[in-house]
Amino acid sequence: MNRSLARAPPQSGEPLPDLCPAHEDTDQIGTTVKIRKNLAARTLGIGAAAAACLMLTTGVAEAGSFGPKAMVDTNGVKRGTAQFVANGDTLTVCDTRADGFAPKVSVYYANTNTLVWRVTANLGKGFCVKSSKNLGERTRYDFWATGLNQRLYVGTAG
Repeated sequence: MNRSLARAPPQSGEPLPDLCPAHEDTDQIGTTVKIRKNLAARTLGIGAAAAACLMLTTGVAEAGSFGPKAMVDTNGVKRGTAQFVANGDTLTVCDTRADGFAPKVSVYYANTNTLVWRVTANLGKGFCVKSSKNLGERTRYDFWATGLNQRLYVGTAG
Protein backbone atom coordinates (compact mmCIF):
# COMPACT_ATOMS: atom_id res chain seq x y z
CA MET A 1 0.00 0.00 0.00
CA ASN A 2 2.25 2.72 -1.25
CA ARG A 3 0.25 5.91 -1.41
CA SER A 4 1.51 9.24 -2.46
CA LEU A 5 0.44 12.35 -0.60
CA ALA A 6 0.90 14.55 -3.65
CA ARG A 7 -2.14 13.89 -5.82
CA ALA A 8 -4.13 15.77 -8.33
CA PRO A 9 -7.35 17.28 -6.97
CA PRO A 10 -10.32 14.90 -7.35
CA GLN A 11 -12.74 15.46 -10.17
CA SER A 12 -16.33 16.29 -9.38
CA GLY A 13 -18.14 13.22 -8.02
CA GLU A 14 -14.88 11.34 -7.32
CA PRO A 15 -14.36 10.30 -3.65
CA LEU A 16 -11.60 12.00 -1.66
CA PRO A 17 -8.39 9.96 -1.32
CA ASP A 18 -7.73 8.11 1.95
CA LEU A 19 -4.79 9.98 3.51
CA CYS A 20 -5.03 8.06 6.79
CA PRO A 21 -4.37 4.42 5.87
CA ALA A 22 -3.97 3.32 9.50
CA HIS A 23 -7.58 4.30 10.19
CA GLU A 24 -9.90 2.72 7.70
CA ASP A 25 -12.98 4.44 9.19
CA THR A 26 -11.81 8.08 9.27
CA ASP A 27 -15.42 9.27 9.34
CA GLN A 28 -16.09 7.44 12.61
CA ILE A 29 -12.99 8.92 14.29
CA GLY A 30 -13.86 12.43 13.10
CA THR A 31 -17.41 12.03 14.40
CA THR A 32 -16.15 10.74 17.77
CA VAL A 33 -13.84 13.73 18.17
CA LYS A 34 -16.67 16.09 17.18
CA ILE A 35 -19.05 14.48 19.71
CA ARG A 36 -16.45 14.76 22.48
CA LYS A 37 -15.83 18.44 21.68
CA ASN A 38 -19.56 19.16 21.64
CA LEU A 39 -20.08 17.29 24.93
CA ALA A 40 -17.22 19.20 26.56
CA ALA A 41 -18.59 22.53 25.33
CA ARG A 42 -22.11 21.71 26.56
CA THR A 43 -20.80 20.54 29.95
CA LEU A 44 -18.74 23.72 30.34
CA GLY A 45 -21.71 25.87 29.31
CA ILE A 46 -24.07 24.15 31.74
CA GLY A 47 -21.51 24.44 34.56
CA ALA A 48 -21.01 28.16 33.90
CA ALA A 49 -24.77 28.78 33.82
CA ALA A 50 -25.27 26.89 37.09
CA ALA A 51 -22.47 28.84 38.78
CA ALA A 52 -23.96 32.15 37.60
CA CYS A 53 -27.41 31.21 38.93
CA LEU A 54 -25.94 30.18 42.27
CA MET A 55 -24.05 33.46 42.63
CA LEU A 56 -27.11 35.51 41.72
CA THR A 57 -29.49 33.76 44.08
CA THR A 58 -27.05 33.59 46.97
CA GLY A 59 -25.83 37.17 46.62
CA VAL A 60 -29.26 38.74 46.48
CA ALA A 61 -30.87 36.72 49.27
CA GLU A 62 -28.09 37.34 51.77
CA ALA A 63 -27.00 40.86 50.79
CA GLY A 64 -27.85 42.41 54.18
CA SER A 65 -26.92 39.54 56.49
CA PHE A 66 -24.10 39.74 59.03
CA GLY A 67 -22.66 37.86 61.97
CA PRO A 68 -22.52 36.41 64.39
CA LYS A 69 -20.48 39.48 65.24
CA ALA A 70 -18.80 40.12 68.60
CA MET A 71 -20.08 43.06 70.63
CA VAL A 72 -17.11 44.44 72.58
CA ASP A 73 -16.69 47.28 75.05
CA THR A 74 -13.98 49.98 74.87
CA ASN A 75 -11.58 47.70 76.78
CA GLY A 76 -11.96 44.96 74.16
CA VAL A 77 -14.07 42.72 76.43
CA LYS A 78 -16.65 40.68 74.54
CA ARG A 79 -20.10 41.35 76.04
CA GLY A 80 -22.26 39.47 73.53
CA THR A 81 -22.89 38.63 69.89
CA ALA A 82 -25.31 39.85 67.25
CA GLN A 83 -26.47 38.21 64.03
CA PHE A 84 -28.86 39.46 61.38
CA VAL A 85 -30.31 37.23 58.65
CA ALA A 86 -31.82 39.22 55.78
CA ASN A 87 -33.98 36.33 54.57
CA GLY A 88 -36.75 36.74 57.16
CA ASP A 89 -35.33 39.91 58.76
CA THR A 90 -34.30 38.10 61.94
CA LEU A 91 -32.02 39.68 64.54
CA THR A 92 -30.49 37.51 67.28
CA VAL A 93 -28.66 39.06 70.24
CA CYS A 94 -26.82 36.85 72.75
CA ASP A 95 -25.32 37.54 76.20
CA THR A 96 -21.89 35.91 76.63
CA ARG A 97 -20.88 37.20 80.12
CA ALA A 98 -22.36 37.06 83.60
CA ASP A 99 -21.61 40.71 84.34
CA GLY A 100 -25.01 42.37 84.71
CA PHE A 101 -24.76 43.99 81.27
CA ALA A 102 -27.57 43.14 78.83
CA PRO A 103 -26.28 43.36 75.22
CA LYS A 104 -28.60 45.43 73.07
CA VAL A 105 -28.77 46.14 69.32
CA SER A 106 -30.57 49.22 68.04
CA VAL A 107 -31.49 49.57 64.37
CA TYR A 108 -31.86 53.05 62.87
CA TYR A 109 -32.65 54.37 59.42
CA ALA A 110 -29.20 55.09 57.96
CA ASN A 111 -27.84 58.59 58.67
CA THR A 112 -30.71 59.55 60.97
CA ASN A 113 -31.57 59.20 64.64
CA THR A 114 -34.87 57.49 63.91
CA LEU A 115 -35.06 54.23 65.86
CA VAL A 116 -36.65 51.39 63.90
CA TRP A 117 -36.09 48.38 66.15
CA ARG A 118 -34.29 47.35 69.34
CA VAL A 119 -33.46 43.84 70.60
CA THR A 120 -32.03 43.23 74.08
CA ALA A 121 -30.53 39.97 75.39
CA ASN A 122 -31.83 40.40 78.97
CA LEU A 123 -32.07 36.75 80.05
CA GLY A 124 -28.49 36.38 81.34
CA LYS A 125 -25.27 34.70 80.27
CA GLY A 126 -25.67 32.02 77.64
CA PHE A 127 -29.13 33.16 76.54
CA CYS A 128 -30.15 34.71 73.24
CA VAL A 129 -33.16 36.79 72.20
CA LYS A 130 -34.37 36.37 68.63
CA SER A 131 -36.74 38.86 67.01
CA SER A 132 -38.13 39.49 63.52
CA LYS A 133 -39.34 42.68 61.88
CA ASN A 134 -40.31 43.36 58.29
CA LEU A 135 -37.61 45.76 57.04
CA GLY A 136 -37.65 47.42 53.62
CA GLU A 137 -35.46 45.60 51.11
CA ARG A 138 -33.98 48.74 49.55
CA THR A 139 -33.82 50.91 52.68
CA ARG A 140 -30.42 51.42 54.34
CA TYR A 141 -30.11 50.72 58.06
CA ASP A 142 -27.48 51.21 60.79
CA PHE A 143 -27.13 48.39 63.35
CA TRP A 144 -25.52 49.57 66.61
CA ALA A 145 -24.42 47.76 69.75
CA THR A 146 -26.21 50.14 72.14
CA GLY A 147 -24.21 51.15 75.22
CA LEU A 148 -20.97 50.04 73.56
CA ASN A 149 -20.94 52.68 70.80
CA GLN A 150 -20.06 50.03 68.23
CA ARG A 151 -21.44 49.99 64.70
CA LEU A 152 -22.16 46.40 63.70
CA TYR A 153 -23.41 46.90 60.16
CA VAL A 154 -24.68 49.55 57.78
CA GLY A 155 -26.46 48.69 54.56
CA THR A 156 -29.67 47.35 53.09
CA ALA A 157 -31.65 44.60 54.76
CA GLY A 158 -32.06 42.45 51.69
